[in-house]
Amino acid sequence: MIADPQEPASLNPLYLQGRIGYEISELGYTYATNYDSYGNVVPDVAVAVPSLANGGISTDGKRVTYRLRRDVTWQDGVSLNSRDIVGPNIVGLASLFARQCEAVRRIYDN
Repeated sequence: MIADPQEPASLNPLYLQGRIGYEISELGYTYATNYDSYGNVVPDVAVAVPSLANGGISTDGKRVTYRLRRDVTWQDGVSLNSRDIVGPNIVGLASLFARQCEAVRRIYDN
């Protein structure tokens, strides 16, 4: 339960900002990465946080690859796959990062 003096503008995490946005998104959404209690980026449904060292970020910095964990399932037991990530939800994300993002592609499924 969250107690806040005002209603959020949206339940879509792409449109939320600040503390209330984080609190609401944590209740209903899972992310490729998240933050630990020290503010470090940690994997959530991703196997690892992309970096140059693990090959998740290309040497030119133009490609970021997230590898999904194979043990993640939806509430109904169906496995999460790349179609769930690069699908309907990506439209909002791509519009927010249109200047920085040339393309979003699904490379393969788990």
